[in-house]
Amino acid sequence: MQGKTLLFCVGFLLAITTVVYAAPVNTGLSSTFTEEDVADTISLITSATKDKSWPTNIQEAYFASHTLRLLGSSSLPKQKEQCNLAKSTLTDKKTLDSLDIISIYYAVLVADELKCDIKIDRQPLIDSLRKSTEKNSFNHIYYSTATILALHNSNIVQIKGEFKDSEISGLISKLHGLVEEDGSVLATPNAKEGSLYNTGLLLQLLSKPTTAAVFTAADQKKLESLYDQIDSMVDAGSEDGNQLQFSADDDRHSNLQTTASLIRGIADVAGVVQKKKKIGIRANQISQIGEYLLANKKSTTVQDAYFLISGLRAVQSNPISSPLSLTIVKSSILSSAKGDEGNVVVRVTDVFDKPVSPVQVYLTKANQVGKTEAIIAKQEAVSQGSSHTINFIGAKPDQGFYNLELRATPQGEQTNKYPTVETKRKIKVIGPVVVSDLELVVSDQKDKADGSKYKSTYPNKIEEPIPINNGQFVHFTFRVRGDTATGRPLIVQQSFIRFTNTQTGQEQVFVATPNDTKFYTAVINVDEVSRVFKHQSGEYRVDVIVGDAFIQNPVLWTIAPSVQMKFAAPPVTKNTPAPISFSSVLPEIKFKFPEQVNRDRLKFFSNVYSLVVLAPFPLFLIGLGFVGANIKRFPFSGLDFIYAVGFLASIGGLLGSLVAFWIYMTLTQAIGYLSILAIPTCVFGQRALSRLAGRGKEKHLKEE
Repeated sequence: MQGKTLLFCVGFLLAITTVVYAAPVNTGLSSTFTEEDVADTISLITSATKDKSWPTNIQEAYFASHTLRLLGSSSLPKQKEQCNLAKSTLTDKKTLDSLDIISIYYAVLVADELKCDIKIDRQPLIDSLRKSTEKNSFNHIYYSTATILALHNSNIVQIKGEFKDSEISGLISKLHGLVEEDGSVLATPNAKEGSLYNTGLLLQLLSKPTTAAVFTAADQKKLESLYDQIDSMVDAGSEDGNQLQFSADDDRHSNLQTTASLIRGIADVAGVVQKKKKIGIRANQISQIGEYLLANKKSTTVQDAYFLISGLRAVQSNPISSPLSLTIVKSSILSSAKGDEGNVVVRVTDVFDKPVSPVQVYLTKANQVGKTEAIIAKQEAVSQGSSHTINFIGAKPDQGFYNLELRATPQGEQTNKYPTVETKRKIKVIGPVVVSDLELVVSDQKDKADGSKYKSTYPNKIEEPIPINNGQFVHFTFRVRGDTATGRPLIVQQSFIRFTNTQTGQEQVFVATPNDTKFYTAVINVDEVSRVFKHQSGEYRVDVIVGDAFIQNPVLWTIAPSVQMKFAAPPVTKNTPAPISFSSVLPEIKFKFPEQVNRDRLKFFSNVYSLVVLAPFPLFLIGLGFVGANIKRFPFSGLDFIYAVGFLASIGGLLGSLVAFWIYMTLTQAIGYLSILAIPTCVFGQRALSRLAGRGKEKHLKEE
């Protein structure tokens, strides 16, 4: 007995562990990079290259040419100009001396990409690379190492033998020394935070065959520790719904660039070590990264287009897993459809909207939105090439929206590349509707529909006049039914009762709400309607309005063309203003300004305050008599005199304007004068002060 209990407990714990640690469901991609997206991206790049001065930046030139090549474009713009820019970059003394290693690196890539026939002097380039390798920053070490490895397979310049394998290994060790515990890579040894953008670049470099050829046993051990950090890097990404992105840790790179760089590095490394070591990224995480990249597929710059396409290529072409997308070809079906027109067609494609087959597609469940019961369950789709069809209309669905739970399972060789995808899609069934069971009751009670009853069948009208008096209530009930074989009642988003005054055209709309039996009801208080229509008794028209996205024929049904409304007279009060007629001349509005207040008793204090304000000026003049004024540097001839006098006069004019504003001018007048005087003040001031400074400099040079 104890043995059975022990086995039960072990089995229970294993089951709980399986549930907790089960792989997350892969929901696939909600969109793809279509042919239209490819055309838009190519158009963006070609538009940028049409500028007469393009290319001026070697990095953008590479981004443009490489992205077009990745997209399969046969024409690369301005190849000669790009080659000339690459050559001038690799031979420019300023670029080489300043160790602009990033420009040097991309110049080499452009030359290789376009197979440029250029020859350059090798020694200045080698010297610049060697000096760059001696720096401690990530950019200098990474880009110099990448440039050396790129030149090993290039015809631009021969550098074999200039950099030994031990030197390359030492550079890789320096790069690994910048790796933080979380896998991010520091820009410099003293940097506070690392960057996953740099991590992606480092992983791309380590996956190159020319790099692996120089690995030592110690290097391999360090690299394996870096590979072990990939799962923690990926888990630290920011999830937003079905998207996974990685934040930029600096101002130079966006989240898009960081995410693309990291997934490229992971994909490249997986291609090298996947058979020996499992890389710590799951299929659903690759799908989430692809979802984020596709959400940003409308690029606005050549640089963003490059990172987007290179990132999507890594998502698609990696040995771990490539995501799938399930697309409903037609998102709506007519309720009256027959044959193939009533089928739901599902396309299974990859990131770049290319069909994937063989794939088995199941409709695991289909239910109307807002309901739990399934109208279809576990139905296998009929595969016809890249399309998979499901007979949906055979279930006789009512009009409305439906949730489709789909599962796509790759078959044959595709099982090694693509995962099983379980996702949800929506579809709507469109069709005509009818309004039925309509009843209008005029009652003296709000809670009871007792009184005169009127009924009608769509689309007929109640021809007899309907008298309605103040203090009464009008009860409406009706149903909305699908015009299908079942004719079941439907719930719609828009259902209204509208009253319209036939003489003035004024109208008021009331909402009809459904109850548990799917009857739409509305209770209208006549007294409230009276206030809305300003107590205007007379003939009114009543309409029923029904609409929704799945309704093929929105309903506007006039149920009662002649309703005689008799409202109570409007209440009259003494304070009630006479109604304003906008067609007549309105009375003149007269304003009475307040009379000026007598302030004679404040004159003494005002005069004292004025004297206190003006006192500094006579004191200044008296002080000049004792101390004297130094005007030795004041120019008394030539243009200097004119500029100096003009400057002082302008300042005097500004001060005079402020005084005038204080005494009698308005604010608008003062601002006008100050704006005009500001122009000569700036001109004369700049001239006078610059000449004064120039004379002082000349005097100083003479003394030296």
